[in-house]
Amino acid sequence: MSHIKVKDHVDLVRDTQSNAILNTNSTLYHAAKARKTRAKIQREEMNRMKRDIDEIKSLLHQLINTKNP
Repeated sequence: MSHIKVKDHVDLVRDTQSNAILNTNSTLYHAAKARKTRAKIQREEMNRMKRDIDEIKSLLHQLINTKNP
């Protein structure tokens, strides 16, 4: 597999077989993966909090309906 440097981009090369642009800077690659992981964790936490709030609302509605038949 051979690569050709991309003009004006230090960390980018083009794979001559697939014509794909590749980033050769592993530090930036790992930083991007870490950002993606953090974003996924934040989304999961937000979804968990939304489910908890929905459950609390449901319980409050049940409580109100049993007190005021």
